[in-house]
Amino acid sequence: MTGRNDRSGHSVAVDTVFTAKPKTWLNRATFALPVGFHVGLLGINADTLKSIGWTTGISLYSPPRPISGYFIVGTNGHVDSINGRATFGNLNPYVELGLAAQVGARTKESNHGFIFTLAMDSQLMVDNLAIVRGDPDKIDVLVGIKYGIGYEME
Repeated sequence: MTGRNDRSGHSVAVDTVFTAKPKTWLNRATFALPVGFHVGLLGINADTLKSIGWTTGISLYSPPRPISGYFIVGTNGHVDSINGRATFGNLNPYVELGLAAQVGARTKESNHGFIFTLAMDSQLMVDNLAIVRGDPDKIDVLVGIKYGIGYEME
């Protein structure tokens, strides 16, 4: 996959992780589980690639007190425009490894607050219609550095 400089560009993502609250039927423990369900949206705007994607996966993490690591693995689906031609992909793998840091103090009464995240992610994007049409641009491997601000609620 050489000569892909026209695939470098801007991207934006919105990510969430849901986990079962303590002392519920999904989590009988008195503490939050270190496993969550990840859902995200991704938009890519490069010279020859425009893409909108949906990601779902499993996250392993711990609350950032004051800092912690996390790992996400899952699949993505996407709708793309490659060189002006429409295509799509589904059930393509992605992985993310990152750090989360709490912003401000937390108390036992309130664990709500802002967090800052920094991560590296990679995803495979196999474009189904491009394969059927015999286009040369069938597979992309995207690698990104993500940073952002979020809000933690318990």
